[in-house]
Amino acid sequence: MPYFGNPSFTGLGGRLGQISHTGIRIATEFDTAKHAGTSADPWTRAAIQNGIDDIPASGGLLLAPAGVFSISSPLAGKTLADIAGVGWATVFKLANAVNVNLLNVAGDALIDRTDVHISDIKFDGNKANQSAFTVLLNFQGTRLFVDRCSFLNSFGDGFFAVGENIHISKCYFEGNDDTAIVFSGVNNTGQGLVCTHVSAAHCKFKDNATALNVANDGDWIGFSDNDIETSAKAIELGLTANGTRYSNHVQISRNRIRSTSTTQTPIAGGAAGATAGEDILVEKNTVRGGKWGIHVGGIDVRLIGNRVALAREYGILIDIGTLVLCSLNAVKNCGQSGVNQQGIRVTIADVDVLDNHVFDNQGVPTQDRGIVLAGTSSGCRASGNRVHGNITDQILNLGSNNQVRRNPGHVTENRGAAIILNGTASIVVAHGLIGTPLIAFATGRNLETDECRISARDGTNVTIAVPANVTADRTIDWYAEV
Repeated sequence: MPYFGNPSFTGLGGRLGQISHTGIRIATEFDTAKHAGTSADPWTRAAIQNGIDDIPASGGLLLAPAGVFSISSPLAGKTLADIAGVGWATVFKLANAVNVNLLNVAGDALIDRTDVHISDIKFDGNKANQSAFTVLLNFQGTRLFVDRCSFLNSFGDGFFAVGENIHISKCYFEGNDDTAIVFSGVNNTGQGLVCTHVSAAHCKFKDNATALNVANDGDWIGFSDNDIETSAKAIELGLTANGTRYSNHVQISRNRIRSTSTTQTPIAGGAAGATAGEDILVEKNTVRGGKWGIHVGGIDVRLIGNRVALAREYGILIDIGTLVLCSLNAVKNCGQSGVNQQGIRVTIADVDVLDNHVFDNQGVPTQDRGIVLAGTSSGCRASGNRVHGNITDQILNLGSNNQVRRNPGHVTENRGAAIILNGTASIVVAHGLIGTPLIAFATGRNLETDECRISARDGTNVTIAVPANVTADRTIDWYAEV
């Protein structure tokens, strides 16, 4: 398994130089007996808990050396008590059949923990030997930093957090049966709290049921520069039963997602109406596979600069929310299942679909239509999109009051000049549009062509006619649009 970074003894919560030597504790000095620290003879929970309890109120660090620590009941962290290992060689592992959280850094009722740094530890949920929901690290409070840890094999969540200023970086999550990271505005007992200014960055996720769940009632949440491999969900903007709304100010950026799921969408969630979250930015992510590539709703939603490929059905589905902008995305080769084979599909009003590249470049294409504005859409704009290689339609507009203009590969307006030859009274011109023009007109340049008109039109040509044969070659300007 990969390891992010080198073993480090700098896990001092950013307070190196502020913690005296007397604030440092070595976990193995606090066990009730000496152990080999192996799976057969692990250190006990007492080594960790007694060490944490011995840290003074002014703050300190518990250093857990290399070895296995068997956790038989939840560890309890506390304010200003940092915990650091030496990398994956430091293993906190749930004992068999205990069915409890591994580490709680949380107070009773609404009493929070603050200023805690946890680093360089391997948390192992030992899920094969559990039978009830567990969380490897459960935090409630403010200012928590988690670096270079791994969270493996939880029967439930890897990391669950409620509070403010919570930041996770360079961690590894694998085999957690529910969610790798939950940022929630409601704790496990249903108490309504806040979850704000939280982030996860530069982490690796593999084979978790969900990588990130932004559960509810949060603000200023960032999830960026992560790598996700999944056969289930990747990122879910969800609402729990205890919440009142989806989270605001959510930024999902520069993540790399590879999904083998046929039923789950890699980046999904959100709502419209009273429970909708506001200011949702999904940008510069690379999404490969999944049922639909991206399906996100809310108020003021921006889907910008994402790369979506090989989704089973839609590449990007926009069917919930208001003030949605879909721009500068590259969507290709979707519709792999043979159902709903569309690059971008819009079913709601007032969506801007601008400057995207939607195409199929496979030897046997699967993306039937590039961009679809469904019959329920209205007031939408589709402009500047480059569309090509899609099987049936590059752009299909079935809605009302939609504006579809200036999309390379989907010509909706054209103009030119045609010459009626001497001795003739008409000319047939190929208009180059996607269908029969609704609007077409011609303008003559002299008296003989002053009364020129469009006398016929079809899906390929327009016919320009004048009242009588011209006495010399005459040039006529024309315009047509669908």
